[in-house]
Amino acid sequence: DFSFRDEYLLETNDFRPFLVKVRRNAPDAIVVNLFQSQIGNFARQASEMGIQTPRLGLEIHGEESEWAVAKGAMKGEAYVGIGFSDAAVESEYRQM
Repeated sequence: DFSFRDEYLLETNDFRPFLVKVRRNAPDAIVVNLFQSQIGNFARQASEMGIQTPRLGLEIHGEESEWAVAKGAMKGEAYVGIGFSDAAVESEYRQM
């Protein structure tokens, strides 16, 4: 069951209105299906708002650029992919 769903344009980088809904509805997990360049911002904003809800995503969550933007907020995320695109991210992910 999905509690709620929002869609965003590629240029969207402020996810706080959605994250307010997350905090209010307290879902078991968040499935993040955003474009590259949005994922890190989403994770960082969730962390800044104190949202600890587990996030699940796709293989582009393994991009080092997303982890840099997230500033540590993507540690512990689970994502599905066919492999790691960056050796540094793979190493950090496997240590969790």
